[in-house]
Amino acid sequence: MSLTREDLQSIGELLDVKLEPIHEDIGTLKSDVGTLKSDVGTLKSDMVEVKDRLTNVENRVTSIDNRLDNVENRVTSIDNRLDNVENHVTSIDNRLDNVENRVTSIDNRLDNVENRVTNIDLNIENKIIPQIQLLSEGQEGIIKRLDNLEELPSKVDDIQTNLEVLTYAFKEHIREPVHH
Repeated sequence: MSLTREDLQSIGELLDVKLEPIHEDIGTLKSDVGTLKSDVGTLKSDMVEVKDRLTNVENRVTSIDNRLDNVENRVTSIDNRLDNVENHVTSIDNRLDNVENRVTSIDNRLDNVENRVTNIDLNIENKIIPQIQLLSEGQEGIIKRLDNLEELPSKVDDIQTNLEVLTYAFKEHIREPVHH
């Protein structure tokens, strides 16, 4: 069996009719694929923009992370410095406690000295000054006696002279015969 040209043409027309919806579908598919390609291009463009923005966000996060590391290092440094200050304050507190103890000791010793000075003042006022006054009054008597002692040598000379005269007279009286 051999097909004629007409048969082939008829088959071709039939196929054309049958294939026409497929052609239309293919056309629609091609249009849809074109739209898809355009949408994919837009998506690619959007993805590039998203990637750029994401890279920008990553860079900012890295910058923030670096800044946070820097802040953390500074906080650690400040914390260390505060520990050092705290140690110094503790040392100063200890030294101030020592100074307070020494001042308290000095205050106690000063109170003791003040009590002793008060006792000394009372002793001076009640015992020593009256004794000094008595000594002073006694001294006046001694001074008067000393003044009298200054006259003593001349009185001794007078007495010696009188004694010599009496001795001479007595000797003379003994040599003279007694007249009865």
